[in-house]
Amino acid sequence: MSNANQDTVLIAGAGIAGLTSALFLEACGLPTKVFERRENASAEGAGIQLTPNAMRVFDRLGLAKTIRDNAFEVNTLTVRNGKTGKPVVTVPFGDVFRKTGYPSYLVIHRHDLMTVLCDALSKTSSTLAYGRPFESLERNGTSGVTAVFGGMREEGRCLIGADGIWSKIRPLFNDRDLTFENRVAYRCLVDKAQVPNGASTGDLTVWLGPNAHFVHYPVGKDRLNLVCVVRGEERAEKWSTPARKKDVLFHYGSWAKEATNLISGGENWTRWPLFTVEPDGDWTHNRVALIGDAAHAMVPFLAQGGAMAIEDAAVLAHALASNADAKDALLDYQRERQERVFKVWVEAHQNGRRYHWRGPMAMARDFGLRQIGGEGLARRYNWIYGWQPPALRD
Repeated sequence: MSNANQDTVLIAGAGIAGLTSALFLEACGLPTKVFERRENASAEGAGIQLTPNAMRVFDRLGLAKTIRDNAFEVNTLTVRNGKTGKPVVTVPFGDVFRKTGYPSYLVIHRHDLMTVLCDALSKTSSTLAYGRPFESLERNGTSGVTAVFGGMREEGRCLIGADGIWSKIRPLFNDRDLTFENRVAYRCLVDKAQVPNGASTGDLTVWLGPNAHFVHYPVGKDRLNLVCVVRGEERAEKWSTPARKKDVLFHYGSWAKEATNLISGGENWTRWPLFTVEPDGDWTHNRVALIGDAAHAMVPFLAQGGAMAIEDAAVLAHALASNADAKDALLDYQRERQERVFKVWVEAHQNGRRYHWRGPMAMARDFGLRQIGGEGLARRYNWIYGWQPPALRD
């Protein structure tokens, strides 16, 4: 194996986790090759929330301003009762974060974020190859790895599995299977011009109701991202499929009119069954490691799935830059990340249960939220939002 190949980090997957990993590795002086099974960049998922912990990573990479220019800043999160439509509590993220010196809480269209990351990567020495799915791992030895992507053998220092929840690399050494969470997310984008008069199109809003909740927020100047999460639907093997509007509305028939009007304004709905991967399995084996959803896919009830992948990328790159032994570096990465990710993973699950409470439990939840208050809720997750990424170099 040549010296150039011995230094190169192979990355399977060109989603947010894979691209952020490549950028952080390049910033640490480590060359990368990124391989993506799709034929081009994916914009699936529509919107993504970037909390302060994620934005600190992009600030380290010099991308924070570009991302902000393409994103919408969340100043408030309003929690509303789905049945009555009444506000329960408003969380003043903007005011609290400015007081504490946190970066902004942003929402952005996934395609816009991917464009920023791809453009940044194109200015480095990294290569990005589409239409090259991971097929096999031929060697995972003491002097490097050899993997096959789209029929072609590639050699490198190590292999990073950033290939998402349906990872082909995870089963090589991690026995954690996908778990269907008995929840389905319906997603769509809607033009603000199609939103009925009087309906809120402002900051991040979460509506809570029995066995369902509804989230919406702006992406760009003219569109809203709508996400409806419901319980009790059948498992589907496909990651996303088209959905009919009436199937979405079926779950919200007795909800407040403003909520159902917003849902009615949406077209081209897609249905996404929610799967998770427990984060307590092995993330590394010799010179191979998993990051992001491949290692620890979680329910989206803390808006931390993407943020945890972004954090992973920074810690992984720093570990590889700090330790010449790739095997030891990857173990360092797992030791640093696993406990924090598990704590976030559990909290997201607990949030999901609270969101869908009904009757007296829902009344107690709403009372508790009012008692804690907006600023209290913002500070409740300081342990998440206050995370600091490692420096680019020691």
